[in-house]
Amino acid sequence: MNKVICFGEVLWDVFPKGKYLGGAPFNVARQMLQYGFDCQLISAIGNDDLGKDLLRSFEAINFSSESIQQHENLASGTVIVKLDKSGSATYDISKPVAWDAIEMNAKTENLVVESEVFIFGSLAARSSISRSTLLSLLKLAKFKVFDANLRAPHYNLEDLRLFMSQSNLIKLNDEELVLLTSNSDPSLTVEQRIMNLYNIYQPEYIAVTLGDQGAILYCNATYFRNSGYTVQIKDTVGAGDAFLAMLVSELKMEAKPQSALDRSCAVGALVASKAGANPKISKEDIAAILRT
Repeated sequence: MNKVICFGEVLWDVFPKGKYLGGAPFNVARQMLQYGFDCQLISAIGNDDLGKDLLRSFEAINFSSESIQQHENLASGTVIVKLDKSGSATYDISKPVAWDAIEMNAKTENLVVESEVFIFGSLAARSSISRSTLLSLLKLAKFKVFDANLRAPHYNLEDLRLFMSQSNLIKLNDEELVLLTSNSDPSLTVEQRIMNLYNIYQPEYIAVTLGDQGAILYCNATYFRNSGYTVQIKDTVGAGDAFLAMLVSELKMEAKPQSALDRSCAVGALVASKAGANPKISKEDIAAILRT
């Protein structure tokens, strides 16, 4: 069984009607567990009521807390999520919180050394402690997946370039792609912008999600495309995380790139059609939307 390690934030997404477990690395880890991977999350929570709620929630869904650090003087993370009429989300992310201080130790080191895949994003690098730990772990990782997941103002371009230079798979959305190729001709197509990134960083894969227009995957000097699936959007929270979890799962199971992309877009659309970042998605749901 492939062992997968995700690194970064775990938190409560706070909606007007309640709170849900969230954080992009957690969402990806939870999804990949459902696909049969041995997946753990390196993160941190506070010794507070929200942290205790997180641990109880982990136990309820059989999600391991073995690699979750606990801090006495920092609170557990929260994000206030606001949805517009179309279901698109904006985020107010609390700072500083426990996952800003993820520490390097023997346990985190061993987990990454023993893993086949290491998945990380940009948000946890906003603080010096977690950033330092991330850079140390990247030196140990085998197959590195960078999910940009940009949340202004919690990133800088220098770090993003550094992370892309070390990654085997880079996953962006269309807005992130434009930002990271902003010095290019503004008339460039998505494919041309992808090629610009590839020429600089030479990853094995570049995946770009395009909202309701699907996604593009570039690998083996070929562009693979999916034009999306029509669903009634509930909210977009976690849709990109679900896309990435399925994509990595399929690629590590040696699925053909087009098939991997189609299934990833299907799962992303299904998550967007439901409330919260981690709704239940069945194999039957995926098969049904693929038939459309």
